[in-house]
Amino acid sequence: MTIQGGTAPLGRRRLAVSAATAAILLLSAGVADAAGTMAPASEATFPGDPGNGHVLLGVAGTQVAGHEQATGRKLAHRIYFNKGISDFALPNGPIARAILAEQAAGRIPVVSAKPGITATASGRYDGQLQAFLAWADALPKVTFLIVHHEPENDAVGKPAGVRHKQATDFRAAQQHVRAALNAATGGRPQHVSFGGSLMTYTLTSQGATRLAPIDEFFPGPGVWDWAAWDQYDPNPARPLEDQKWKDALAKSRQWGVRPAVTELGVRPNDPQGASKVQAFYTHAVAANVAFVLYFDSPADKGWVLAGRTRDTWRTLMTNPRTALTPNS
Repeated sequence: MTIQGGTAPLGRRRLAVSAATAAILLLSAGVADAAGTMAPASEATFPGDPGNGHVLLGVAGTQVAGHEQATGRKLAHRIYFNKGISDFALPNGPIARAILAEQAAGRIPVVSAKPGITATASGRYDGQLQAFLAWADALPKVTFLIVHHEPENDAVGKPAGVRHKQATDFRAAQQHVRAALNAATGGRPQHVSFGGSLMTYTLTSQGATRLAPIDEFFPGPGVWDWAAWDQYDPNPARPLEDQKWKDALAKSRQWGVRPAVTELGVRPNDPQGASKVQAFYTHAVAANVAFVLYFDSPADKGWVLAGRTRDTWRTLMTNPRTALTPNS
């Protein structure tokens, strides 16, 4: 799901990693070096990690300040950028301004950007991404970064060859982002955490007929700090911990990457909404889910937190199992 913004036109070109880019990629976690293969990111803590037995909470949408004022607690805040690599401009580009504002407010900015899968996969943006990530990691507070959320959707319903090529480019793009982060930080990020955002729908029988298989989007061990999922349930009769969520959780564990949720949603008029959100929170803590971000937005017929469901969410914000954001 995306809160709509402008999209930059993307050119298609062959994946051609230069020798210089290949050298940078060798610095990436998950790429074997002369000493051996680096461990998956899930085996070590990452910037902003709430720790075992705790979960970070956050939202996308316009009620973030209201939630915080009602509870006295700070949230992670997911913000979407769709204008291409120009969003990463320094020092006054849209992402840089948003990060500074969110960190000043005590929140974790969860930046969701789309510079262009094919161009990122080719190495075209390595230098710009490295400069941006060096800047972000030098800040005293934490930022979470997603580059191209819900990539499966970008080729939905297209011929199989197009879907597979898009997934191949996505994997390469993620590897380039991790390589840029490692090059910017000497392989030891202090304040930037990078992960993926996929759809649980891809794991359903319907998704399987329209999308590339989910394993084709996994960029390999050591690239992501967390494998996050967008999980919705418009059906009042079903729990949020439905089969597609269970399959996604199992997939994260198979990949050896910490699970998380980048979009969670029930309908505002769902009579079971409050109990479903409460149950999912309890499950997430037990399952060592790193963070849960609610899609508090009217987009796609509406997922806005309202009434008892909003009250329950705010109660969960003050639960002892909810981690304080490190930026508070």
